[in-house]
Amino acid sequence: MATLRGAGEAQRFYKIIVTYIYIRSQQIFKRSNGMPKRKPSIHQPSLFPKRIIPQMPDDYYSSGPNPNLRRFMEEHVKPYDTATDDYHVPPFDKPRRIKHFANALIDGVPSIERDEPENAATQADWIRQCRRAGLFEFGRVLYEKGGLRFDELSEETQLLVEEDYQICLGRSGEVEKEKWAKRKKKVEQTRLFQFQEETQ
Repeated sequence: MATLRGAGEAQRFYKIIVTYIYIRSQQIFKRSNGMPKRKPSIHQPSLFPKRIIPQMPDDYYSSGPNPNLRRFMEEHVKPYDTATDDYHVPPFDKPRRIKHFANALIDGVPSIERDEPENAATQADWIRQCRRAGLFEFGRVLYEKGGLRFDELSEETQLLVEEDYQICLGRSGEVEKEKWAKRKKKVEQTRLFQFQEETQ
């Protein structure tokens, strides 16, 4: 009996609230129709003000074409010359060898002797190349499971290797998350497709 009485009181309370809201909204509606609508005054800011985009001075970049770009290029940029070029980045050296060795380390199988790095300096260089090429998982595995110690290298090289490893370590986790997200999305799409086929 107590629950029925509680349910009845709840229904009555609900009806009272709904009736009050309806009456109040009717009063507001009648009041708004009877009153003249206010026109926005000069001092009242509108919701979407029309702004004039200020033009940049000639020395600065603007939203249009920059007229000073050609002059800037002529003053500061020199034509490329191989004789004066001092930017030397070694190419991705022996990628197949690095990938074979890293995949063997990941799978936990013995690697072929010709795929292994000759010394710690070569392994450090491979880690740097993996970082530059975006093969962060390979760089992480080469550092953790490569089997060579970097004590014989100079202190500067050891710091560079450690920095490369930290970058590979952080980015390999992000790459793995992206792979799992793509895989999960693909599985969901496959399930949805199968469900649609079954329902038709």
